Amino acid sequence: MIGIICNYYIRNYGSVLQSLALQHKLNTLEIDNEVIKYEECVSKNKKIEIFVKIQLPKLLKLNTIKEKVEEKFYKNKDVFYRKIMKERQESFQSFVDAKISFSEKYDDIEEIKNNLYRYQGIVLGSDQLWCPSDLIIDYHTLAWIPEKVYTATYATSFGVSYLNNSQRKIVKKFLPQISKISVREKSAVDLIKSINDIEVEQVVDPTLLLDKSEWDELLKWNKVVEGKYIFCYFLSNNTQLKKWANELRKKTGLKIVSIPHLESYDIHAKEFGDILLWKVNPEELINLIRNAEYVLSDSFHVSIFSIIYEKKFLVFDRYSRNSKSSRNTRIDNLLSITSLSPCLFQGERDIQVAANQERDFQRAIININQQREYSVRYLRQVLYEVKKHEDMESENRV
Repeated sequence: MIGIICNYYIRNYGSVLQSLALQHKLNTLEIDNEVIKYEECVSKNKKIEIFVKIQLPKLLKLNTIKEKVEEKFYKNKDVFYRKIMKERQESFQSFVDAKISFSEKYDDIEEIKNNLYRYQGIVLGSDQLWCPSDLIIDYHTLAWIPEKVYTATYATSFGVSYLNNSQRKIVKKFLPQISKISVREKSAVDLIKSINDIEVEQVVDPTLLLDKSEWDELLKWNKVVEGKYIFCYFLSNNTQLKKWANELRKKTGLKIVSIPHLESYDIHAKEFGDILLWKVNPEELINLIRNAEYVLSDSFHVSIFSIIYEKKFLVFDRYSRNSKSSRNTRIDNLLSITSLSPCLFQGERDIQVAANQERDFQRAIININQQREYSVRYLRQVLYEVKKHEDMESENRV
């Protein structure tokens, strides 16, 4: 049995879909597995440390303080927002419960440690599980797992291309304790090599382990919206992205179908789009992409599914290119490996021309297939080493 540690509990489309994808691929490889059901419980001391080291430097910028105060005020005041947030969380929970196989629920790390005998090995999944705040929390570092237990990572990400000295020291300490390491972005490979002299491989995001036919089989085809439309999902509150979307709407005559991003409060969310969908679960998100004429987003995983379903899509920067905390690297890496870099839109072209440009999806899919084959080989190697490690541990016990 393989235990998977991942961010299944984050009510974020990408977090849930990549958790599902990794488990599904292990199932197709006929590997017994389960997702470890533990929702990170952050201690008061860790919360203080995260605030002081990560959040406070950002808040010291006057505009950021003003934005946060306003966001908190409107969140508390907006009854509709609280209601919709609860309903979306419930729709996510129903999807997760139906699609993902779990262990029993664990209340703390000590409880997991006491049950590690159930697993031949532990695999840390993808997503930004090594972002600066996670390094402080220390769950996803796997440093708490005894050395006798085989550990590996699959497409784990730092989310950023820069770490400060204290963060680099944490990485230097925990990484050598992991038996086999793979990351998602080339920037992560470079970052690790600058910190530790250890072997690390680059593999694809778990959602790319499945091809179009596998996703079609795994998720229903029910149409969410009838007719032709532009699908928009924006994680940032950047009003410029919505202006570009409305420009494409005006030029094509198509309606905009939008999913408001609820993880950060946007006072103008109700004003954008012809059809606003609030309670969309991950399965419905995929269907909205499948059936769209155009897809506009600053989301990494929306971009992935736009490529899988060969859509006319444009992706926007979510973060400033000059910011050290920018998390644009994963989108840059995706567009690079698929040879679809022109799909990054920064306002330098007419949006209709950019949206209708030729995309060589045949080449993109060939590139993805090659990367997928390599990534599956990596997973097979992990599973081989898990078995080898277990045999050695059995001999030592004898």
